[in-house]
Amino acid sequence: MRKFLNDYLSEIQNKSEKTKLRIIWFLVVFCVIVMIGVWIVIFQVNKKNVNRNSNFQFPPVPNFQEEFNNINMVVDEFKTLTDGLYSEEEKMKIVKIVEKYIQKNNLLTEKEIENLKFQSIEKKEDGWIVKYVQYHNDIAVNEGENIFVVDTEKGEVIKFSLNFDSDINIDSEPSITEEEAFNIVSGELDDESLMLQNIQLVIYKEQKNNSTDYYLVWKIDVFSAFFEKNYYYFINAHNGNIISFHS
Repeated sequence: MRKFLNDYLSEIQNKSEKTKLRIIWFLVVFCVIVMIGVWIVIFQVNKKNVNRNSNFQFPPVPNFQEEFNNINMVVDEFKTLTDGLYSEEEKMKIVKIVEKYIQKNNLLTEKEIENLKFQSIEKKEDGWIVKYVQYHNDIAVNEGENIFVVDTEKGEVIKFSLNFDSDINIDSEPSITEEEAFNIVSGELDDESLMLQNIQLVIYKEQKNNSTDYYLVWKIDVFSAFFEKNYYYFINAHNGNIISFHS
């Protein structure tokens, strides 16, 4: 009887050990499956984040140059509208007032008046601003502006700035061409990004002590795309020397 009981208890103990092993194996398999599931979830979340980041775009940088151009356009449109308030006939009356004033007060001789060419007329708060430019042999004199201010209500010249040179005596035929003058500037700056903006034959005035020297020059305006700025050169139209430049 005792032997039977011992055998029975031993069999139960063996079955318990097997059951424990099965439970432990099941738990191990379950944990592995859970870990794999967690890893898959984490992978999918990271993948979505990567895609989201790859599609991310920074907000566009404001184009300040475009905004500046738009402001200029508005200003130009406003000036056009305000200019339209005054007829060409009214403007011509102002110009004639200035011309009569010059003749009446003997500001210039008849020959000098012939070399004074109308440039512009503009309405300001203190009156009409009328500008003339001096010419010599049909060539503009640099810094040769002559300005007259006409009172709107009175219809008369109230102030003026006369900048006329009567003793200009130079050869007005250039010895070098526009292209040669531009090549001089290009060689001086050594900048392949240069773009010619404007070139004009003018008479350049240079003050020396109590005298004034005059030169026939090519006035050249170039733009450097590399440095993003303009350069202004005055090239002697007879010998190619650089008389003056600034940026």
